[in-house]
Amino acid sequence: MGSKFLSSGFADIQDIYAHSSPQAPIVLLLSPGTDPTSLLLRFAKETRGSASHLDVISLGQG
Repeated sequence: MGSKFLSSGFADIQDIYAHSSPQAPIVLLLSPGTDPTSLLLRFAKETRGSASHLDVISLGQG
């Protein structure tokens, strides 16, 4: 994917979304204890009017 896709901090979700596509989906690799769910749900509601189209899959630790 390249170094331009790596970030040590959380970038602006609107910027991340603008650079995504079916060929370049958004994948978040998070540190333990980090939970961006509320941010993603709010963004989905603001962008599409609802979060019903959003699938959240938690793989857990380990």
